[in-house]
Amino acid sequence: MFWALKNNYTYNDAFLEFKKPQRVVTKEEALSLEQVEELFKFECKSKSLEQVKDIFVFQCLTGLRYGELKKINKRVVKENCIILKEEKDSSKEEREIPLFEISNYILKKYDFKLPLLSNQKQNEYIKDVLKNAEFDYEVEYTRVKGVEQTTVVKPFYKRVSTHTARRTFVTIMRNKGIADKTIMSITGHKDQKTFNMYHKVDNNARLDAVMNVFGKMELPKLKVI
Repeated sequence: MFWALKNNYTYNDAFLEFKKPQRVVTKEEALSLEQVEELFKFECKSKSLEQVKDIFVFQCLTGLRYGELKKINKRVVKENCIILKEEKDSSKEEREIPLFEISNYILKKYDFKLPLLSNQKQNEYIKDVLKNAEFDYEVEYTRVKGVEQTTVVKPFYKRVSTHTARRTFVTIMRNKGIADKTIMSITGHKDQKTFNMYHKVDNNARLDAVMNVFGKMELPKLKVI
């Protein structure tokens, strides 16, 4: 529209008064470290659902995007790290994603070739896994249509996708006090504003923060009357 106005293809400049609606960030979900551990130990009803669960947990423990999982093989795993190179931009530095006992276990279980489904199917089946594991407590979030904002309540498992795993990684690491720069070097985030959207502060994190700061304070001795 700007180009058309500048080159005299239109004289209607009413669009200049258009103001982009303010972006509303809805509440996104993340699992706690205890929930990730609980999910890892959960026994699924079928082999296919077990694979879906393992891949989701692996994402929670590495912070990898779902699309990046297809790059994993024995050649890119060195000294307990996944070495990822940016295919589209060779000038970018390699990312090193540390592995530990459980993430290594999952990789070895599938001989370093994760049994990936399409992103759409993974999103569909991970909801089934979490439902079976009784992650069915209610959560609420906002939905915006035009200028109208409404609050919606749904079971937790219905709010989970492959992106939830990546958000879970960031949230757990931040809640444990790991520096943003360190986390971003693992996840590949370059923009702090975008990175901040991945962090969900939960009640346990709030409680820990308050206890760490004020927990050692003692009540004064009561005066005897």
